[in-house]
Amino acid sequence: MSNRSKTFIRIREVMDRSGLSRSTIYQKIQDGTFPKQVILGEGARAVGWIESEVDAWVTEQIQTSRLDAIAVMPASPQLETAASNTRATNRGSRNHVIAGGQ
Repeated sequence: MSNRSKTFIRIREVMDRSGLSRSTIYQKIQDGTFPKQVILGEGARAVGWIESEVDAWVTEQIQTSRLDAIAVMPASPQLETAASNTRATNRGSRNHVIAGGQ
């Protein structure tokens, strides 16, 4: 297990990494769709999140978003060709091209 998976991050960092508000994070925890916080002290006022769990959640959101975008693309030949070219470009490059972007 790497040190990164053992590192706690506080709510501000979780908000920055996820792009979610504090209330949305806690709502998603209640819904079971976001990693649960860990109590860091006896008074239960100090909590943190395991960094690797938050990072895995962010990665999952990116992957889901990409799959959803491909699934809802119209089936026109021009768009299919553009999407295919974009996927091919992304496989070999760290620079990502967004179809329809600038």
